[in-house]
Amino acid sequence: MVMKSAIIFDRQRIPPRAIFPIPLILGETAIADFILQIHALVLERNGALWYYPSEGKTSCRFEWHRRWQRRELGLRLGLRFDVNSENQLEEVEFYAADSRVFVDEEKGPPELSNYTTADLFKHFKKTVTVAIKRANLAHEESFEVLYYLRVNHGAAWDELLQTSDGKIRLFPVKMAGEYIVSPMGISVNASTLSLAETKAAPFAKQVCGIFTLATGFYFDVCYPKGPRNYKRPKIVDQEVPIQSLYPPSRYDMMEGAYNPKVGAQFLWVWDKIDQLAEADRKIFKNALFAYYASEELKRENGSIASVSLVAALGSLAAGHKKTCAGDLNCAICGELNFRHNLVGDRRAILNLIHETLDLSIEENRSMRIIFDRVYNYQRSAFAHQAEFRHKEDHMGQILPSAIPDYENVQSKSYRAELDLQIMHKIVRHVLLRWLAKANGAQFDDDLFELSPINPTRHISYQSVISVPANRWTRMG
Repeated sequence: MVMKSAIIFDRQRIPPRAIFPIPLILGETAIADFILQIHALVLERNGALWYYPSEGKTSCRFEWHRRWQRRELGLRLGLRFDVNSENQLEEVEFYAADSRVFVDEEKGPPELSNYTTADLFKHFKKTVTVAIKRANLAHEESFEVLYYLRVNHGAAWDELLQTSDGKIRLFPVKMAGEYIVSPMGISVNASTLSLAETKAAPFAKQVCGIFTLATGFYFDVCYPKGPRNYKRPKIVDQEVPIQSLYPPSRYDMMEGAYNPKVGAQFLWVWDKIDQLAEADRKIFKNALFAYYASEELKRENGSIASVSLVAALGSLAAGHKKTCAGDLNCAICGELNFRHNLVGDRRAILNLIHETLDLSIEENRSMRIIFDRVYNYQRSAFAHQAEFRHKEDHMGQILPSAIPDYENVQSKSYRAELDLQIMHKIVRHVLLRWLAKANGAQFDDDLFELSPINPTRHISYQSVISVPANRWTRMG
């Protein structure tokens, strides 16, 4: 196979170019809508775009290619303009450059024939017209954008799942390439596929967060690879067999991968979020994404994960905070322009945990001890003094945290790791039960099978196993 030469995009250098004096008249079209559509058009043409923010303005630059002199990428076409602080366009410039100028700096502006010049005038005007038309388009097409949800073994499903609002379809879990995946169709309305992908992305993240909360396993989006000739689809096409959504794989699903409750767990959480009042839905989604971020972070940085966990509870506990109505006066500084808390962040979160989980006095005391250790020793230590508690500075070269150190039968990092694991479980319990209470619904203990929170538990074991070369090693 002959490798084609690289396409060079230079964010700093504007190439020697021929300039086309074309006025950019948007009429009633909003500048932001026009930029969004030009952005999408350039991506459809496999071009490049840059935004340069500065004081009082943002410079926008878009480049794409057009065939010229028997070369597929012969011309580099571009559009530049500034958006000023009054949301007006300035310094508008359409241009064309010889694509070879990025490898041959001695080349100047392209020598264009009258025919090519006239053709480019039409092309630029049509590009602007299409962008304006799309920006003003009242009717949008429906797209079912395709993502791949990476599924944890033991949390798979073997049937089609669909949300009650029809927004999300999750196909049966199978091996695809090297991953266990569920092809996920997200239905959105947009004028173009690239804008549909932009609209669908937040829903993909929400699905990952909901599955992680509902099951206790970490879910994320992946891009499975197939054979060299396999082209991964971007949308779910009703005319194409479902099997074509799965890249071929050499592997089979392992026994015990499917769990009949996972689909119901996801749909319960999705529906309960959808049924919340708008204000409560916003609060809960903030908590959900903070919880999900902590799951992403804890593998690499437990100290920052502790901040996200406390933030997840803080979002739901905002209504428990109370501030004194009185004014503050300092003997030195005089009257202060803030008021002190009667119930601060820490106490508000503890109240939330107690009320949501219906804890006994003894359970509440044990939970408070765990929370205080995470809040003070991990979250506050990092947030205020940038102190790490999980040996993040070892870059993976680390002894097991359970190994005894010079001062303790288990190291401090082991206790921090254990507390963080218990805190993850506490937050998951609180979020799920808060969601049920906010909807006036009975929480389904049988569906979620939440194991009791044991503040005195220990990690069962940690091990390091060296594997000799060219030998099978059995681990039991």
